[in-house]
Amino acid sequence: KYKKFEQIEKDLFTTKLNGYWGIINSSGKILVKNEHEKIKPLLNIYLLKKYDKYGLANKKGEIIFETKYDNIKILDEYIVIKKDKKCALLDSYGNLLTDIEYKDFRLNRNSVEAKVPKLGWIKILEQE
Repeated sequence: KYKKFEQIEKDLFTTKLNGYWGIINSSGKILVKNEHEKIKPLLNIYLLKKYDKYGLANKKGEIIFETKYDNIKILDEYIVIKKDKKCALLDSYGNLLTDIEYKDFRLNRNSVEAKVPKLGWIKILEQE
């Protein structure tokens, strides 16, 4: 049935069917449908790409952010998601650390700063 089949976790596999990627568990249950152009590891989660939009799935194969974001990037041990020119900061497991209201994020020595419209860069997180 599947054209390609790759183990990504102990009990998870990516599958390719009709040119699109999905995720199944070891018993064959479909966790993420074969409708993604790309599925790749991103820190402790998986990046999903569909129709030039991005989403995230956790290591259990559960979609935690639907494929509706314009961009997703890594910022050290964090993940930045962007939609409609606004960004939010996530931890490496996909947990939201901020609302999706900032223009961008950057690292500055041992802190994370967010760009706020009309205010500029403000410190939002101290790194250990």
